Amino acid sequence: MSTIRLAVVTAKVNEKTKQKLNEMIGEGKVKYFEPFSFVEMQKLAASGMSREEIIAKTKEHKAAVASFVKENNPDVAILGHDIDASILAGNGMKWIHCTHAGVEKSATAEVFERGITVTSSAGRNAEALAEHALMFILALTYNINHIRDTQKAHKFGLGPAYKKHTALFGKTVGIIGCGHNGTELAKRLKACGVRVLGYDRNTRSDENFDSIVEAGEENLRKIAVESDFLVLTVSLNDSTFHMINEEILSIMKPSSYLINIARGGLVDERALEKALENHEIAGAGLDTFENEPLREDSPLWDMPEVICTPHTTPQIRDMEEKQWEFVFANIKAYQEDGQFVNALKSDDLYSKRKV
Repeated sequence: MSTIRLAVVTAKVNEKTKQKLNEMIGEGKVKYFEPFSFVEMQKLAASGMSREEIIAKTKEHKAAVASFVKENNPDVAILGHDIDASILAGNGMKWIHCTHAGVEKSATAEVFERGITVTSSAGRNAEALAEHALMFILALTYNINHIRDTQKAHKFGLGPAYKKHTALFGKTVGIIGCGHNGTELAKRLKACGVRVLGYDRNTRSDENFDSIVEAGEENLRKIAVESDFLVLTVSLNDSTFHMINEEILSIMKPSSYLINIARGGLVDERALEKALENHEIAGAGLDTFENEPLREDSPLWDMPEVICTPHTTPQIRDMEEKQWEFVFANIKAYQEDGQFVNALKSDDLYSKRKV
């Protein structure tokens, strides 16, 4: 049994959640800071605060957190943002939980070298992200951009080329990353009569997949060749950075589509632009990009065979409550020396930088 000596919380917490944290960790053993994540920055910007003022507020907040951590050496942190120097200012940190999903920015060499366990709330919005991917798949299958343009032109008819389109039923979808999001997507695809291939570090039997193969270059090429839709739901790390590159795009079917609802760094964006321009693949559905916001001169904006969304997915109704379920489960795991949920492993290390 491991007792939490002191926890620091920078995530947004309502009174009900605060009460449960105090009950589980111990009254007076939790230090709460007002949240100051990207969401809070956006709110300040919307209120009219200048960029310089927001930066000053950010520095002030981080300095306050760093001072507390350095002086009090908490062993646990629950964050509403990625790990930064302020949280690592002390030397007693043992476990850090990030209440969001993708935590590649927290998967640093320092964290692993110090033996700090890092967990996340990955899966908090999996159902909505699966719907987002399915929206891309169906929209591209039915060429929604062409349908919308035809409607705006008041034309009753989609032209002879549209008759060559085939429905989703009976096609093959390769899902790269069979975690929370990938599995939820597979469930929905099976209802559409689709053959679902999985690719993951952890191979297993799953009724939602026709098969799941072990992650590796040879298997990635195999799935890329077979898939009508190649969907990225995998985490970003050193081994997955630019996993979709010129070679993979060149062996995909000319009629196939790439879907990315994970992280922009998984795709070599220049190679994708080239593949689309040369009609090496049929199109793409993209919610994430290598550099965000997507640069104004990117050809992806205007390609009729591409659908872009600005790294935004609607939330499930109880997402905030669900993200705390992961925290509560991991507090119990910490206290009972149990198995952490969504714990980063050494091969999750991400040392790459934006290109």
